[in-house]
Amino acid sequence: MKIIFVGGNKGGVAKSLTSHLAVYALLHRCTSAVKLAVIDCDASIGDVFPVYADRSDVLSRSVNLNAVDGYDQYFTLLMEIEASNCTHVVVNSFAGDSAGSVEQLSERHTAVTAALAELGMSMVYFFVVLDSHPCADSLFAALGYLDPQTLVVIKNYFNGSKFEVINQLIDPPVRSIDLPVLKPALTAELGLDGQDVSAAIAVLKSRNPFTAASVQAAVNKVADLLLGVI
Repeated sequence: MKIIFVGGNKGGVAKSLTSHLAVYALLHRCTSAVKLAVIDCDASIGDVFPVYADRSDVLSRSVNLNAVDGYDQYFTLLMEIEASNCTHVVVNSFAGDSAGSVEQLSERHTAVTAALAELGMSMVYFFVVLDSHPCADSLFAALGYLDPQTLVVIKNYFNGSKFEVINQLIDPPVRSIDLPVLKPALTAELGLDGQDVSAAIAVLKSRNPFTAASVQAAVNKVADLLLGVI
């Protein structure tokens, strides 16, 4: 079973949207048989779990990693999901999961990776960033403890960014994917002013998600890029 972990240290960078795109890619763009599960760890918003809660083709669960036994719950869920013969799990993390010192984050990630290996599970880590100094700093720190072979940096270009600083941090084998193509299609389809991207994303999600005809090609392009590293 493969885990697609969507994380990052900042809220509002498009982690939930990236999780939706990963689900879409696996359900609608993958040519091999997929049995999919979703775990939503964002207790503050939880905007991924409800979308799939009533669907028969996705096993949807939520867990509060802020809880004292949050990680115990998380691994219990993973074992439950594996027992359901799922092939892939998309995990939508939350900004607080990347809080703490570099040493604490490194210890936590090492423990999680070891536990996954013991369970016979592999993981790809989507680290979602904006073009900002806080995101660059967090990525620089993460490069010190995340496995570069499994790390994929998702660069959110919604604001027309250049990512000059972050691009300097990304060297092989770390991979990166640009997320630039949704904003024009979203604003055109939804009649927004081109600035309120968060509103566009919210409306798009409410469509369960990605059904508007004019955003389909853009969504497919990004989904195929994600699928290529999953």
